[in-house]
Amino acid sequence: MNITPLHAKAITFLLALLMMALVRWPDLFVSFYFLCRPLIEPFSYKQFRLIGDIPLSAVLPLLLIVYAFFLTLFAKQRTFFPKNFVFLYVMLFFFTFSAFFSSNYFATISWFFKFLTGMMMFILVYNNVKNEHDFMFFIKSLVYCSLIPMAFGYYQYVTGTGHAWAGEYYKGSRIDSFLGHYNSYSEFLCLIICAALIWLSKETRKGRRILVVLALCSLVASLVLSLSRGSWISLAFGLCVASLRFHRQINMKLVLIGFTLVALVFTPVIVKRFEELSVKTEWGSKNTLAGRAQHWREIFDLVMERPLLGYGAGTAQDVMNARLKNSLAPHNDYLLLWFECGFFSMMTYLLFLSANAVYFLTRRNTLVMVNYALVTACFYFMLLSFFQNIIQNVVVFPMFLGLLGAGLKLNILAESSSFKDGRPSVVSHASVLN
Repeated sequence: MNITPLHAKAITFLLALLMMALVRWPDLFVSFYFLCRPLIEPFSYKQFRLIGDIPLSAVLPLLLIVYAFFLTLFAKQRTFFPKNFVFLYVMLFFFTFSAFFSSNYFATISWFFKFLTGMMMFILVYNNVKNEHDFMFFIKSLVYCSLIPMAFGYYQYVTGTGHAWAGEYYKGSRIDSFLGHYNSYSEFLCLIICAALIWLSKETRKGRRILVVLALCSLVASLVLSLSRGSWISLAFGLCVASLRFHRQINMKLVLIGFTLVALVFTPVIVKRFEELSVKTEWGSKNTLAGRAQHWREIFDLVMERPLLGYGAGTAQDVMNARLKNSLAPHNDYLLLWFECGFFSMMTYLLFLSANAVYFLTRRNTLVMVNYALVTACFYFMLLSFFQNIIQNVVVFPMFLGLLGAGLKLNILAESSSFKDGRPSVVSHASVLN
């Protein structure tokens, strides 16, 4: 464990004070979180501590949890029960219940608060959206929060100071920005690509549209430079599903042109990356999927020993260290949930993701491009969760749940009788619960 430098604590507390200064403006509070939290992610993977075993990077998420809880508790017309949210409460119950047989209570509590961060972001953003202007404020803030990480990612690429594995596979050319791992960075970028698509569809000013297009191009370029095959495939899958569903309402020519341009510009990088699947190394192979499949089989044998209850939230590394003599991440959120919290926790999460995907797929309103982007995000997340562990990431997971919360609320408002020209009149508390 590294000694925490004083400047890291000073930066974190300064950001916390600035967040507290924004408590009167919930939308700005959310925007500031997404602007700052990725920038201090290095404090997390460098294992800087606030005190004892408490991570320094936990300060902002804990502040978010407390703020969202008390704001929702005391403010009028805010609810703890957004649409489809019951699934997350059920999962929280399983996490809490798993503490009774956890072998590492600190890890279980840490897991609990990571998940609670995402839940509270969902509640906060859902309640913040009262009209289309509020929704677009959130969407734009996501795009803005990507600018500094993208700039730093390009710096890594130019200087060859990318991922910490520099000198092994990629000699520093695989960028991860502030996120500490190229897969986390690619997940961050893909969700913001969905937000940028929404902004582009809503922007009417020519100058702004050009800037959003440039931001979108930069996001795609950064995604390619992350060399994350899983995110490439999952995002393409999400876009294909969304395009098939909305093909009558969107300009399919533009979609095909977009796919074609990406393929033509980045073909050398993409082809080289997939050719590496057959390359042998001293670690076996660059085909990471083959190694993960073997790891999944080993984990599954352990899962079958406790299929209903699991081993306790946050205990995967401890159990695998003891039983398999390794602590490799499962690289599968569904398997991780089953392993740690039991079968019903995993099924509840799958039902939550499916319920939101179906909801956006079945809308029959004027929010075509909004739902197109949200369908893309849902199917991206559902597929990638088979190959990555995203649910514990306090940058990416809250961002995904924030997108869901904002999208659900805007659709509910759009389908209510009070929604007119993106400016709903006063909506009763009950009308936005379902």
